[in-house]
Amino acid sequence: MLGELGDGQGSLDFSDTDEDFPGIFKGIGGAVRGPETFDLGYERFKALAEGDERAFMALSLLSHGLLLDPHGTHVTEVQREELIGAVLSHREDDPAWQRRAHAVVAQVRLREQLSGSGLGMDAVLDHLTRAEAAGTADSTDDGLGHSMDMLRFIAMTHRGQTVGAADDMESAGALWRELRDDPRTTPYHRKVLSAQQAGFDAQVAVQRGELPTADDRIAQMIAVHADLASDDSTRIELWTLIENARSARDRMADELGAPPAPPLAGRPSAAQLRRAARELPRAHRAWVLGDNGIIRFLRARDVAGTQEAMELLQEAYDLVDEGSDSWLRYGHCLGSGHCMLAQLHPLPAVRARHLAQGITLLESAFEAAGGPEHRLYAATGLALGRAYRTRGELRRDDKGAGRRVGLDALRGHAWAALQQSGTEHAAPAVRQATSTALEVAGWCLRDQALDEAVQALDACRGLLLHAATTSRTVPERLVAAGRDDLAREWRAVGLADGSADPLAPVQAPAAVPSALRRRVLAALTGGDLLQDRLLEPPPTSDIATALRTLRKDALVYLVPAGGDTPGTAVVVTVTGAVHSVPLPTLTEDAAPLREYAQAPVPEAVRLEGPAPDGRDMGPVPGWGQAGARPGTPSLRQRLDRLCGWAWYAGMRPLLDVFATRTGRAPRLVFVPMGTLGLVPWHAAWELGPEGRRRYALHEAEISYAASARLLCDVAARPEALQSGAALIVGNPTGDLHWAGAEADAVQRAFYPHGRFLGRREGGAVDGPGTPQEVLAWLTGTNPEDPDHTVEGAVLHLACHASIARSGGRTAHLSLHGGELSAEQLTDAVGGGRGRLGLVLLAACRSHVSGRGHNEAYSLATAFLVAGARSVIGSLWPVPDDATSVLMFLTHHFLRTEAESPAKALLRAQLWMLDPDRRLPPGLPDRLAERARHIDPDDLSSWAGFTHLGQ
Repeated sequence: MLGELGDGQGSLDFSDTDEDFPGIFKGIGGAVRGPETFDLGYERFKALAEGDERAFMALSLLSHGLLLDPHGTHVTEVQREELIGAVLSHREDDPAWQRRAHAVVAQVRLREQLSGSGLGMDAVLDHLTRAEAAGTADSTDDGLGHSMDMLRFIAMTHRGQTVGAADDMESAGALWRELRDDPRTTPYHRKVLSAQQAGFDAQVAVQRGELPTADDRIAQMIAVHADLASDDSTRIELWTLIENARSARDRMADELGAPPAPPLAGRPSAAQLRRAARELPRAHRAWVLGDNGIIRFLRARDVAGTQEAMELLQEAYDLVDEGSDSWLRYGHCLGSGHCMLAQLHPLPAVRARHLAQGITLLESAFEAAGGPEHRLYAATGLALGRAYRTRGELRRDDKGAGRRVGLDALRGHAWAALQQSGTEHAAPAVRQATSTALEVAGWCLRDQALDEAVQALDACRGLLLHAATTSRTVPERLVAAGRDDLAREWRAVGLADGSADPLAPVQAPAAVPSALRRRVLAALTGGDLLQDRLLEPPPTSDIATALRTLRKDALVYLVPAGGDTPGTAVVVTVTGAVHSVPLPTLTEDAAPLREYAQAPVPEAVRLEGPAPDGRDMGPVPGWGQAGARPGTPSLRQRLDRLCGWAWYAGMRPLLDVFATRTGRAPRLVFVPMGTLGLVPWHAAWELGPEGRRRYALHEAEISYAASARLLCDVAARPEALQSGAALIVGNPTGDLHWAGAEADAVQRAFYPHGRFLGRREGGAVDGPGTPQEVLAWLTGTNPEDPDHTVEGAVLHLACHASIARSGGRTAHLSLHGGELSAEQLTDAVGGGRGRLGLVLLAACRSHVSGRGHNEAYSLATAFLVAGARSVIGSLWPVPDDATSVLMFLTHHFLRTEAESPAKALLRAQLWMLDPDRRLPPGLPDRLAERARHIDPDDLSSWAGFTHLGQ
C-alpha cells in the first residue's frame, strides 16, 4: 500500500479521534515517535493495575505503531499480543470501546500481514466486521467509520493480489470509488490512492486483453507520478507500480502482436532506486528494490543485466522476513536467475555453482509455499522441476524428481480455478495452466512415463469446467467430510442448489465468495481427505471405469509436436493400460491447420436482417466469404485440405493400431490438445481404391471430450432414458428460415407432446423463445408448470450462436430478446438437477471455445456441466439448410431406431455420405428437396457436428 496510509500526510491514527485519549504519552518521552518512546510506554503499561488507564495505554501503544516502530523490527510478538489481549478483554460489554478496540487491532494485524500471503487479511477483515457490529446510533460521527473503510480497502486489495481472489479486487475497487468521493479523504490520499487503483485496473485490463484500457490507466499513473514532489517517498513506490503495470502490458501486447509502447522516460538507475528507497520502512524498501529487480530481470538481455537485477533482488530478499510471502517471491526469482546464469556462463564449474544455488533457493521457496493454495506454488514448482531436469543430465534420478515436482505443481492451477467466485474470475487465474502442463507432459513423454503424461495432459484441460462442475457437488462432499456447517454456508448463497432466480434478466449471477471457497477447499483437500481428487485429474483406473460405463474402447489425447516432444497419441484403454502412438507429422504448424485456423476475418454479420447462409450472428472468423480477401480458399476447400492432412497425420496410424486389437470398428473418445481441437477428426479422409473417399467415421465411432475429469463425471450420471419430453426452440430471432422448418418438423414427427418456443409457420408456439423461458425449462422453475421435469428430456436449439474472443461472456445463443451464454449456464444452472438426456445445438460453432482451446469451454461443454448426459455441437458456421436435414436424421435414428446419441449422429452423417440414400418417412417436402442435392463430399454440410458425453 502506497505510504501505508501513515506517512504524516493523513495518518490513520485511531487514538486521536476521541477526547479520552489526549495526554497518554505526557511525561514519557515528549513527541510520540521512536522505539525509546515505545519502551517507556510499555514499561508504564506493565506497571499499571488492571483498569481504564492500563487499557488506554495499550490502545495508544498499538495505534501509534507506525511512529513507534517504523520498520516493524522493535516490538516483539509477545509484547504485541499482550497489548492486544489487554485491549480486547477490557470493557467487553461496552460497544463503544469494543468498536475502537477491534478497529485498532485490525490496523495492527494489517501491518503484520502486509508482507504475508494475504490469508492473514481474513483476521483483519474479521476485526473490522466486529468493530462495525459494535457500532451504535451514536457511532456515525465518531470518526472511525472512514478509517475502517480505508483499512478494509487495503486488506481486501492485499488479499486479492496475494491470494489471487478476483472478487476481492472488484469489491476493493468499488469501495475505493466510495472513499474517493468521501470529503473526509484527504486530497493527497485521493490523488495517490487513485493512482494505485489505476495500477490495479491496468492489471485487470491486461488479463482481459483490453490494451487501450491498460494504456489509459498507466497514463493516469504517470501523470500523478509527475505531479508528486521530488522528495515524496511515495513517488518511488508509485514508479514501481507503473513498472509492474507496463511490464504486464508489454507482455500482453507481444502476445497480441500489438506495437510496443514507447520507452518509459526517467527510469532510475539501480543506484537511484536504492537512494530513493533508503528512507522507506523496511517492508516498503524491500518491495521497491525487489519488484524493480524482477522487472529488470525479465527485461535483461545479457549476463550483466541479469546480474544487476539479481543484486536488487538479493537486497530485497535479505530485508524481508524468512518464510513471508515476499521472501518466497524474491527467492523464487533469485533461484530462477541462478538457473538462467547456469545456462549462460561458459565455465562448467561456475554453471554448476549457479545451478546448485538456484535449486537451493527454489527448494526453500517451494517448501515455504506449503501447498497449492499459494498463488506461486505452480510457478515455483515448475521452475524447480526444470532445474532438476537440468541437473538430471548429470544425475539420472533428478529427471524423475523433476517430473514429480512438476506434476505436483499443477495442482496449484486447479486450486486457482476452484477458489474463484465465478467463471469470469477463474479464467485469468488459469492462463498459465496449459503451457505449464504441456511442458510437464513433454518431460513425461520423453521419459516414457505414460501414466504421468496422462495426468499432466488432463491437468490443463477444462479447468473452468472443472470448477463449475465441482460447485454443484460441494455440499454433498462437505457433508460426507463431516462439515455440515460449511455445507449450510455454501447452500445459503443460493447457488449450489439451483435456487438462483432463472427468470431474472441475463446478468452476472451471484457467486460463492472466494473466501468461503478457500475454506471449503481447505476442508476437502486437507488432513485425511487427500484422496478427494479435486486438485488432480482422475487416475487411469477411473478413466478405464468411465470408458467401460460408456461402452467405449479408449480415450485418446492427440498431442501436437512442440519443443523436444514429437507429435503423439496417448491412449488410455478400458483396462487402464496407457500406450503411445508416434505421430511425427502431427503439428499445430502444419499448413492445412494453419490455413484453416488463421483464415481472415470477414465483416461482422449485422444483428439486424437475414443471416447470409449460416446460423452464426458474427463476427465469423474466416468462415464465410463476405469480406474475405480475393483468393481466400472457401470453407469447403480449407476443410478438404485439413481433413486430408488429418488422415495421414493422425487417423491412419491410430486406426492401424486399433485394427490389430479388435475385430470391429473401435469406439474412441478424442481429447485433441491446442488447435487440434478445431479438427473434425471423424471426417479425416483418404481416397479408396475406386476413387471414392473413405472417411474415418467409416472405420471408427468417434466422440469427443473436454477432459477426462468431465468424462468421468458424465459417465457417473444415470443412463439417459428416452422419455419423450422435449423442448424445441426454432428460429427465435425470426431470420433463420430453415431452422424454423427444421424445428417444426422435429417437434411434429418425434416429440408431439413437447414444448415449442420460437417461430414457425402455421403452428402454435408456447412462447417466443426468450433466454428466461429456456432457463425456466432447464431448472424446472416454470411457475405455470410446477410439476415439470427434464429427466431424460431432449433440448433442441435451432438458432444463432456466436463466439467472442474476449470479455466475460465468450459464447452465447441468440434467442428472442436476448442471449443465453455458456458462462450463465455453468455459473447459474450448474446444479444440473434436470439431468437432461440430450442437447442438440443446431447452431454455429457451438463446440468452439472462446477461452482458449485447452479450456474447451464452449456452449456444448457448458450444457454438460449444466447436467446434460449427451450434447451434439458444431465446429464451424454450419449451413442452415443442410443442418436442418442432418438434425432431422439424427432425431430419426434416436427416436425410431432407439440409437444412442453418438450412434444416432454417426448414422445421420453416414446417411449424408451415402450417394444411394433413401429419404426417411416423415421428412418434410422442403427438407426432402434439399436432401436430394447435398454433395456427400461437401464437409461443410455435415462434418461440423460432434458428439460429447454418453
